[in-house]
Amino acid sequence: DPGGATPLTFGQTVSGPISAVAQSAAYTITTAQAADHLLVAFTRLTQTTGSFSPLLELYDATGTRLAQGTSGYPDYGILTATIVQPGPLTLLVTDEGLDGTGTYELTLQRTNNPANATEVAFGQTVEGALPNVTALAPYQFTAQANDTVTLRFAKTSQTSGSFTPRLALFDTTGT
Repeated sequence: DPGGATPLTFGQTVSGPISAVAQSAAYTITTAQAADHLLVAFTRLTQTTGSFSPLLELYDATGTRLAQGTSGYPDYGILTATIVQPGPLTLLVTDEGLDGTGTYELTLQRTNNPANATEVAFGQTVEGALPNVTALAPYQFTAQANDTVTLRFAKTSQTSGSFTPRLALFDTTGT
């Protein structure tokens, strides 16, 4: 449990700097339960020195590493983990090569019982916006066994950068 860790909750987006070589930033997740499926979307926002590429590592209360994720091209990555035991988790952000500095952004979400999910009915059309690079917009609907579901989505506008939306479908267990 690193001192000075920042609390992080499901559905929350944070950003921060790695302002010295080999520095790390620590976050504490206290609301994870056994069988939760965690997803952390993350990206490099800026590169100040070296070749800054965020590396995320997730640890349980005993200090055992549960998962790690690195950003690939174009500096965007996903870390996923299934929680076996409830208890506080620690998420560390460092530079993968320990030779660079810059800023990063990350969003924590749970794929089973996602935070801040919008309920959608069959036949309903919804519109939304993603306010930042790692934003996740969870929607949920109820289906029965053997239902056939068609999901369609389209990018209707772009305010900056290269925007390529993605769609992922999870069942109630988060898989």
